[in-house]
Amino acid sequence: MNKLYMSNSELRSFYIKLIKAFVLFIIISNTSCGQNAVTIDKSTLEAKKKQLSEQETKMLFNFMEGKDTLSIKESKNHIIDYLEYFLKQKEKISSRSFNVRQVSKDEEDYEFRIDTTVLNGVIKELKNQTIFKQTFKNNVTGIEFEVKNGAPNMRNNTDEKYIIKKLYYHDQTVNDTINETTFQVFQFYDTSFKKLKYIDSISVEANFTYIKKYNVTEFNKEELGSEKKGITLVELKDNYVYFKSENPEDFFLIEAYTKEGKMLQQEQNWRGFAPGKETIVYDGKIELFKQAKTNFRKVKTKKEALLILENLSVDIILERREHQHFQYTFKGNVDHIKIHTNKQIGEKTMLFTAVNVTSKSPTFINEVTDRTNFIDINGTTLFSTPKKGLEFINFFYLEDEDDNYYYLDLKQKKLLGLDVASMYPLTNTLVQVSKEELEAVFNEENKNVSGYIYNKIESEIDENNPNVHHLIATILKKGKKVEVILDNKGKEISPEFSGIGSFNDGFANASKSDNRDKEGVIDATGKTIIPFVYDYIRNMNYGNLFVVKKNNVYGIIDSQGKIILPVEYYKINRILNYEGLTYVQKREDYGSYGYINNKGKLVIPTNHYNMGSFRDSVKIIHRKDDKYALINDKGEYIIPYTAEKIIKIEENGTEYYNIGGKTYNDNGELINNNED
Repeated sequence: MNKLYMSNSELRSFYIKLIKAFVLFIIISNTSCGQNAVTIDKSTLEAKKKQLSEQETKMLFNFMEGKDTLSIKESKNHIIDYLEYFLKQKEKISSRSFNVRQVSKDEEDYEFRIDTTVLNGVIKELKNQTIFKQTFKNNVTGIEFEVKNGAPNMRNNTDEKYIIKKLYYHDQTVNDTINETTFQVFQFYDTSFKKLKYIDSISVEANFTYIKKYNVTEFNKEELGSEKKGITLVELKDNYVYFKSENPEDFFLIEAYTKEGKMLQQEQNWRGFAPGKETIVYDGKIELFKQAKTNFRKVKTKKEALLILENLSVDIILERREHQHFQYTFKGNVDHIKIHTNKQIGEKTMLFTAVNVTSKSPTFINEVTDRTNFIDINGTTLFSTPKKGLEFINFFYLEDEDDNYYYLDLKQKKLLGLDVASMYPLTNTLVQVSKEELEAVFNEENKNVSGYIYNKIESEIDENNPNVHHLIATILKKGKKVEVILDNKGKEISPEFSGIGSFNDGFANASKSDNRDKEGVIDATGKTIIPFVYDYIRNMNYGNLFVVKKNNVYGIIDSQGKIILPVEYYKINRILNYEGLTYVQKREDYGSYGYINNKGKLVIPTNHYNMGSFRDSVKIIHRKDDKYALINDKGEYIIPYTAEKIIKIEENGTEYYNIGGKTYNDNGELINNNED
């Protein structure tokens, strides 16, 4: 569904930028404004802060976050940048106009419905996939969080808050007094701590609020000027809608419809200002800026400056409550609208653990103002060098910003410069070094253990074991490319192959020129596991099963070469997952799809029309003539074929299915008849 409004996070981000710009405008000038400086009273400020809603408190938090770390000079530099931003924004707002017109061609959108599927997906990914990387600089530990597969984007009706609860250090100590809070999307969150020690893991509490129930207020063209539930429709003409709300914080979505009932895509939106009143609103804010600027002239301490900034921020947030106006244009002519407002907020809280993926190296870099310190895992400085801009390639080799390479001699506690063309990591202790168009392997003692004999050396990560690396070296012999496997010492351990594929659970497909390039399977040492007799063979990413091709048809075998599924299929999808099934196609015609489980066993006959792989316990299956059915992973029809489309709905972890206005559970039982 195309977005028809600014999300809470986008709106919050815009106002934060606006507030920052306002504050910068105050501080930029040192001339008097004709106003008297006012001392900010803490008790008065606290009383105003108590008036803020939860969302407004989040806005204040985000604005003030990190301000206590800025020096006066840094603040002044920010002032100049944000003043420029403020002036540009004011110019844009004062010249803004809406493209109000009759639209000749409608562009449709999809109606809003509550769906916590994405939220549940975010929770699952955070629990299973959250990692972080750790760096050291200027005697501070930097933390960069990441969700490995990328958590799904939150819906616009969801807010999130994260609290860092505990730091678990490698030396077995625990810091449980953190309680650092952020409202940012966690997979893009960075932070820092003062202690220079390796952190094994971080415990985080996540709090999600989402719209559980909502009110819908409808207006049509004949209701201009009318008020319903605190909402007044001011204008509805052509593709343009303008309304006011007494409770703007509750509003989260507008849907616009044509006379025929088509829902339209949104084109433009502006929340906050009535038409033609933008300059007046800014004048009111500027009065706040002038007073704050005057107050800032007598600031002597950082604490006083922070108090003024916080007071100004609260005043601006409270003042924006007066901005109850909403304007929209749509890609079509509007006949009636539906305005959605919050009725009930749901909450979910969960704990998850972020794991440090930074390698536990013997040393780490802590670059300070005039040197680079090499520290151990507990933060103790081992030795220093005046060189700057250094970065580890692996545990023992480094490069600088000018592409110079170094060996870290821990015994002698010094850096040794290396005369090489390029260098890439193979493992934590081995590197690939290039010189005169050939490559060699160097070990942790800075020794060339292979000689410059290879045309290419690569480190392949095992698809199912990311901590396992397989070293593949390529060499030209008699004008032909051959590949060999190297061990963790850089020595050849396998026979020669014409090609080696990707490793998965320690197995890889490979080919041999003396077998007419037929394919088989080898292990991590190059030992033949499945003979070289197939035209094609690939791992199925689960359970050591392989899809094989012979005489233009496909089948499945295991790692012992035993046939699991006969070699007689037109197509087999080799991507299996832990939860469900994947499809096979018996013949070339469209109606010969079936499904196999993660053991390669055919569990659903090959007489279906394809709708992709199972990912859950049930799946909507599509047949010819636009028929739908609900089928489980045993091939049983939970809901027989129907002309009505089946829509999956997930609420609070429970799955439901809507068919023609009726709601069914995942057993196919009717639980709610909404037709009327």
